Amino acid sequence: MATGSMYRVGVLGHGAIGSVVAEQLAAGTVHGAQLEGVILRRPQAGLEHEQLSWEAALER
Repeated sequence: MATGSMYRVGVLGHGAIGSVVAEQLAAGTVHGAQLEGVILRRPQAGLEHEQLSWEAALER
C-alpha cells in the first residue's frame, strides 16, 4: 500500500462481530483502514455510522 493511502472498508452487518469491527475502524485503531459504512438490509435507528445498502456499497 502506498504511503498515505487508506483502505475504505464496508462492514457487513452490525451484530456481535460487525459492531466491534465498525467501532475499531471508526476509532482509527486499524492501521491503513477507515470505515466507509455499515452494510445493512434494513436501516437501524440510532446507529452512528453511515448505513449503506448492498447496492450503494458496491457503487463506491
